[in-house]
Amino acid sequence: MTEFLPASTESLLRALPQPMALVANGHPGRELGHVIDRYSTVIRFNNFLLEGFSALVGTRTSARAVNGWTDLETRHGEIAISPFTADALESMHLSAFRAKHCVPVLHAATDIHALLPGFTKPSAELAFAALCSHLGLEADCFGFDGFTSGHYWDPDTALHTTHSRSEVERLLQLPGITLYGRSFDYASLYDFCHTEHTE
Repeated sequence: MTEFLPASTESLLRALPQPMALVANGHPGRELGHVIDRYSTVIRFNNFLLEGFSALVGTRTSARAVNGWTDLETRHGEIAISPFTADALESMHLSAFRAKHCVPVLHAATDIHALLPGFTKPSAELAFAALCSHLGLEADCFGFDGFTSGHYWDPDTALHTTHSRSEVERLLQLPGITLYGRSFDYASLYDFCHTEHTE
């Protein structure tokens, strides 16, 4: 199977059918599974859960986007794709993950850090959205809430993160990227839109 894999994350992204949904692990705010499952491509992140949460986040998965954390679970039959280059700090554990679990991992050819100045430790979600935007691909994002909630399967447990809590604001600036659900304070979004588009 691996001999037929694209050379990079970018190659795979360009080949995937549109429209594309990026489903992060924050709480989407309401049951959006029926909406997410209508997308031609659904990309989920790291150790996402589906069983018991189909009404909330859907059931379909086209690809699994991963970071370099050491706690990545094995998911049989799923190709893993990373928004980071193979030599990026975030990828340091992915070769061990690949060897241990025999799962192919595609890496980006683009240095995502150059696209996200000021974000020294971008999340896989922000990095992936920035990569899509850089490639001119549109993507609708669900469950991106800037780490204000726990994971959708455990929303009452606060997340301790090394990522910037201003990632949502950066996501809003990415061309072609749209946030849905409880991803942002909509009063602030309204004000932002009217500040940027005064006509």
